[in-house]
Amino acid sequence: MDLIADIREASFPNDIEALEGFLDKDDRKFMDKLPSIVSSHDGFCLVADNKGMPFGWAVVHLNYRADYGWDTDADTIRFQTGENSYLENLAVAQSYRRHGIGTRLLQAAESRTVGEGKKAMWLHVREQNTDAVRFYERENWCHRRTSHPAWCNKEPMRVYMKSLDLLRA
Repeated sequence: MDLIADIREASFPNDIEALEGFLDKDDRKFMDKLPSIVSSHDGFCLVADNKGMPFGWAVVHLNYRADYGWDTDADTIRFQTGENSYLENLAVAQSYRRHGIGTRLLQAAESRTVGEGKKAMWLHVREQNTDAVRFYERENWCHRRTSHPAWCNKEPMRVYMKSLDLLRA
């Protein structure tokens, strides 16, 4: 595959149609709120782009927003306040996987988060999503615990954290 990939800031509403083409229903659920999150600097959205067509994205929350519509628990608030940030989503279209795009998106998100003054990133991943579990562990994310949040029908979710202190050097 001839893959030319740039990592750039998402452009709303220009990128929405392309993103909806590969994101699943759960990923698309909060997309209409992202422009407000991004414009207020409470978060950011990066896309992997091939010749103007997004095929991957990373969404990071820097500050907790009660109006985002999440079922709120203590982790939801803690992971998005103070020195913490939250990686809501990282996804790459199926046909573009296994080309290092996820790694590039994650590294760009981590770097941008450091630039925003945050010291840690948190995320949840479904325990049965073994590809994602291996990916985050390979990228030096630390499995902190397994939770069963109500917002996920009490399915087992692995909670990962990455300290961003080493990226500050």
